Amino acid sequence: MDRFTGAGAPVGAPAGAPVASPHRRPGATIDATSRPGPPEPRRDRWFGVAAVGAAAAAVFVVSVVASTEFPLAMKVRPTPQALAPGLRWLESFSWWDGAWYVGIAERGYGFMAGPQSPTAFFPAYPMLIRLVAPVAGGPVLAGFLVSLASGLGGAYLFYRWALERLPHARAARVAQVALLLYPCSFYLFGVLYADSLFLLTVVAAFLLLERDRPVLAGLCAAVATATRPIGLALAVGLLARALERRSSAAGVTVSPRRWRAALATLERRDAGLLLAPVGLVAYAAFLWSKFGDPLYFLAAEKGWGQSPGWQTWLKVPWLRALQRTPYLDPPHYHLVGNFLAAVIALTLAVLVFRRLGWGYGIYSFVMVFGAAMSTKNFIGTGRYAIAAFPCFAVAGLLLAERRGARRTVFALSGALLFLFTELHARNMLIS
Repeated sequence: MDRFTGAGAPVGAPAGAPVASPHRRPGATIDATSRPGPPEPRRDRWFGVAAVGAAAAAVFVVSVVASTEFPLAMKVRPTPQALAPGLRWLESFSWWDGAWYVGIAERGYGFMAGPQSPTAFFPAYPMLIRLVAPVAGGPVLAGFLVSLASGLGGAYLFYRWALERLPHARAARVAQVALLLYPCSFYLFGVLYADSLFLLTVVAAFLLLERDRPVLAGLCAAVATATRPIGLALAVGLLARALERRSSAAGVTVSPRRWRAALATLERRDAGLLLAPVGLVAYAAFLWSKFGDPLYFLAAEKGWGQSPGWQTWLKVPWLRALQRTPYLDPPHYHLVGNFLAAVIALTLAVLVFRRLGWGYGIYSFVMVFGAAMSTKNFIGTGRYAIAAFPCFAVAGLLLAERRGARRTVFALSGALLFLFTELHARNMLIS
């Protein structure tokens, strides 16, 4: 369920000196962590397009073949609606949360399904489904198109961001492949989940900030906070990154003793980043007017047994579930797999601080840690980690110079991606 090695100054330049950027506007300030250099060759420009297109095509083929040629992994068929015979292939993309999003797009937030309430799902993604549905001919196909377009855009923007932030194009290409071969990346390409829209908005927000467009960055972040509550990590990360950029350009060291001097380096237009929480605030206002509780999305978590509290934070239900026998069965794989994804993502998030700066480090750590703490059994953490995109950049840096490790990691990750894609297409809950 939805809830949720850096480059320095050029050789010979003094430490902390501002450097040029191919995307710098006249008068814009770019800090010393920006990646200098001439425009990338045609090969680098088109690599992102080709890689993202190939990944999307592979996910589509595996999903459709698995859903049409093999039996369901689970007997229950929670399809969002009756599909026309010619659109039966959409079932492979519309399991589980897809039914909730389509229900919200069709009926709003007034319906219930037993003890479970749709208010746990934030509105940006189902609103887009509702807008596209008349053109697409139905909400399920609309959801597929919205997810596919968002995933293509988000994955490509990540590559553009990596080209600018990482010290060389090879690291950016490896980072892109790491993202696309991540075992849960199939959620980006047509699956009726909000992960693709969330990735698109968070990467776009940071990319706009790096190009000195804080107001537009704040607007993108507002869409992100209307997509997931954990989008607040983006609001914090953007402010931290803006402070890092401005203080570095002004030659001010950010420290507890000099925080006032660092804050003084911010410009008036950086206030545009304060638009970031607007999406969450707007949804809370809607819930207050309709249900009398601005935090009703938290109350709705009780329907899934995910109420905030010590039982959830200490993962007591997860520990109890691991003690059940037999141990080597799909539920245990599910529980352990998402836990491992959380551990790996948190480890990479710590490395982000050193490799990409504390602005991206704060964002990545809050994103992964907050997502992991919001669930009683780590379920969902595997796909939530997709939004911590700086972690994939660090993975690219680590693997770019290690051919043997890169081949091993990509082979294992690609095999798991193939397995998870076909299992999800056959109605198995993955993350």
